[in-house]
Amino acid sequence: MLTDRHVAEYQTKGFAVAEGLFTEQEIGELRRVTDELIVEASALTSPTPTFELEPSHAPEQPAVRRIEMPHRHFDFFREFVRHPALIDSLQKLIGPDVRVHNSKINLKPGRIGSPVEWHQDWCFYPHTNDAFLTVGVFLDDITSVNGPLLCLPGSHQGKIYDHHNPDTGYFCSAVDLDADPVNATGAEECVGPAGTVSFHHVRTMHASGPNMSAQARRLLLIGYAAADAWPLLGVRNWDQYEADMVCGRSTRNPRMVALPCPVPFPMPPEAQERFSLFDNQKRARRLLYDRPAEVN
Repeated sequence: MLTDRHVAEYQTKGFAVAEGLFTEQEIGELRRVTDELIVEASALTSPTPTFELEPSHAPEQPAVRRIEMPHRHFDFFREFVRHPALIDSLQKLIGPDVRVHNSKINLKPGRIGSPVEWHQDWCFYPHTNDAFLTVGVFLDDITSVNGPLLCLPGSHQGKIYDHHNPDTGYFCSAVDLDADPVNATGAEECVGPAGTVSFHHVRTMHASGPNMSAQARRLLLIGYAAADAWPLLGVRNWDQYEADMVCGRSTRNPRMVALPCPVPFPMPPEAQERFSLFDNQKRARRLLYDRPAEVN
């Protein structure tokens, strides 16, 4: 389980990496179920609300980029987000009362996996307090060359960066490096064998590069919030919101903390029809990983 050292590291740096939370059998089953979903998505010719595809994807050469909200769509993940090892870790980091907020599987196929630019999750889903984190479960060995998560130590206690394009005013899902330069000195890679788990604070600045290797890099990401962290963008479905409790008790009395709290608006018109983090990040003027300006 998560140790006191991990907890102290998370509090100081804004992220921690731990091994041994899951058995080899559990990780093997997680990989098997994910593989089945990738096969299912491989025949697609266009993205769906559940499956996002790489620009190079074609049924004859499939390249699936992301599986959205698997805990809502598939029974296996609905149970996995409540795994005892995760619950134990969450209670040590954000308290006894926790709900799952989001989930996704980011898939970086060998040689073509898309990068993710510098950003803070806080700017996507602001809450009344920042007792909120993302868990990353490594489905593959993650090394320096296949697109590891990069985190800036201590950034969770620093500034809230602007995630809007200063020319258009639209939310672009990333820090525009012309408008708000990021000093990435000291950024650390989250690496380890399959089964390793990362935890990063909702305000921690993070990114990940393209997959430069032939080995896939699959990462299950699960966002969790303390029950008294209330989403400022509102609750659309109360029954679902209550069903998302994974441990402890829900509350209708949010804990208010004075924090800078920007909201992800206005959205570009194109993103309102179909939002893609990867595509929307291309709308920033300057990024860490330069790519063509056109949106797929």
